[in-house]
Amino acid sequence: PNIAGAAPKINIRILLDGGELYCLPYDINDLEFPNLPFLNLGTSGITSYPAVGHFDNPLLPTFDINFGTCDYYYYNPSTLTNNNLYNLYWRRTINQINVGKMLTAYFDLNELDIQSLKLNDKIRIDNSWWNINRVIDYDANNNTLTKVELISVDSEIELAPFQTGNGTPFQGSITEVSNSSVLHTRTQTSNVVLGDANVFGRGNVVGESVRGMIQGYGQSLSEDGLVLKNIQVENINGQSASTILPSYTKYIATISQTGTNAPTTYILENDLGDLVFTRTAVGRYVATLTGAFLDKNKVYLFLSNTQVNTYNRIYWTTTDTIEIRTLDFTNTLTDGLLSYNTLEIRVYP
Repeated sequence: PNIAGAAPKINIRILLDGGELYCLPYDINDLEFPNLPFLNLGTSGITSYPAVGHFDNPLLPTFDINFGTCDYYYYNPSTLTNNNLYNLYWRRTINQINVGKMLTAYFDLNELDIQSLKLNDKIRIDNSWWNINRVIDYDANNNTLTKVELISVDSEIELAPFQTGNGTPFQGSITEVSNSSVLHTRTQTSNVVLGDANVFGRGNVVGESVRGMIQGYGQSLSEDGLVLKNIQVENINGQSASTILPSYTKYIATISQTGTNAPTTYILENDLGDLVFTRTAVGRYVATLTGAFLDKNKVYLFLSNTQVNTYNRIYWTTTDTIEIRTLDFTNTLTDGLLSYNTLEIRVYP
């Protein structure tokens, strides 16, 4: 089954411990920075995982705690097994109910008979075998006959063939959930929704008792309202949106640099594009984005200063590049003078 790890909405389940299995490397991040992966906090390169599910082994199962083979699977197991709870414990019983014969008879049973009686005892009557279905009216205080209901013992029953649904296969020959269902399930299971909100996207969080709507990825809603990305609005309070909302694209980040390394940034807002920062010489650094700065008259540049007796300068250089220079109090180009400085670049239409 597909269980929502962030916000599971399931009852108590009994699962099989399949032990520790090996897999391709994956990471578990407690704190993730998509644009600065080297700052991620967590464990990386993990090549094993605890297997817990309804199979004893997810790829080569020999036992299934379910009562039958599923119609759909969320991955492609190498093989399936019919060694499940139904075939192990209930197959013959259910078949006896469907095709077996019932016999009700009176038996002279004493206290010892009742104490040693087992419901799976086989009783032979007139050259046929019977199982006890129920003991109806045994009376320990009187020496009377006891009414017993018997059901005929079947012969060995052939295992029922596998039957799967006709859903759209996701891959391989084993029937799996259709693509649309996978995407819908992923959307549902990667959001944490504690309030009454409509959520479209993944990785979103809605606070308790909060009403509203989220559209996008990695958003949060802590009070009633809407959180939307890439919304298109023509008019706001009767005025054209183009005269009220900013029309420029922007890149806002904090920037740092040490030693002879290229500068690193922590992006706060960015709809301009992915700038590539390099160190070209002592105290000189270049941000490159092809074709982003076509007209220098429409490029706004800002770089803050966080250290005493130092100077930071930022220039438009070409249609593809912006240059940053850092100098000490003697006006000498020097490395290591950028420390969480605010960098803002705007490009107007």
